[in-house]
Amino acid sequence: MAKNNDTLVLPDDFSIAFVGELRDQMLTFLETVKNSCVIDGSSVERVDGAGVQLLAALKQAAAVKGMPMQLVNASECLTQAINILGMDEQIN
Repeated sequence: MAKNNDTLVLPDDFSIAFVGELRDQMLTFLETVKNSCVIDGSSVERVDGAGVQLLAALKQAAAVKGMPMQLVNASECLTQAINILGMDEQIN
């Protein structure tokens, strides 16, 4: 998972196999950003419900800090998973 200032690039495999370590990385990222939290989903090739739930939890954590979270460049795979799980309003 790469970071670029206030942008976090999701990995190609955003599934339950990696959610534990990604959660810690995402929370650390959230602590370091100042104005907004931008998540780049362009690299995601594999995602499951756990990955989508992690995105929703990150958005909630950002909201608690009074910081907007924006998902940009979401891959087709990620967009479909978010829509199939009915999480589009919680994440976008």
